Amino acid sequence: MIRHCVFVRFRSDVADAERAAIHADLEALRWAIDGMDVVKFSANVSPEPFARGF
Repeated sequence: MIRHCVFVRFRSDVADAERAAIHADLEALRWAIDGMDVVKFSANVSPEPFARGF
């Protein structure tokens, strides 16, 4: 299994509904990309210093 992390920082003026729509569009890619299995969205809670505010 290969995991890929994508960090996104939305502008403060991006509404929750628009964020949810973007997440839904990304989730829909599962059906277009062979081998794409699970898509998860959450706040970054990693203790590692790589997030840099994302």
